Amino acid sequence: MKKIVQPKRALARKFGRDLVLSGNISGIIGNVDHIIFNAAKVGLMVIRLVPIKDRKFRVIGTDGYIPLFSLVKPVDTLWMRNLITRFKMMANLSIAEQRRFQTGVAHQKLYGAAITIQVVLIPTGNTDFPQELVVGFLGN
Repeated sequence: MKKIVQPKRALARKFGRDLVLSGNISGIIGNVDHIIFNAAKVGLMVIRLVPIKDRKFRVIGTDGYIPLFSLVKPVDTLWMRNLITRFKMMANLSIAEQRRFQTGVAHQKLYGAAITIQVVLIPTGNTDFPQELVVGFLGN
């Protein structure tokens, strides 16, 4: 029986639709691990979480310069701040700083796979979400 292989773009779109950006605050670590592992498995190079008005985020997954999906997800303010804090802790960044550009590298071992990510936080003028999160996957 022949195995059906989905194209990269279709897998990335499915990952974008299944991405959960709301839920229990205590599950932040599991959510971050899920985001990192599945994005790396799909083959995304960059995930951007860009705040837009009305407490929503635009999630953009790219393969280099080519956007594979772009969708809008409503999120809880406290949950999103905790998610950003978790990424900052992984990359040894200042948790309190929200008005300056920050970048760092984190090495994670998830489900037996070694994954290296670069975390970039870009300040925005938005009061609900003061930072844009960019996660890049390095050489895996």
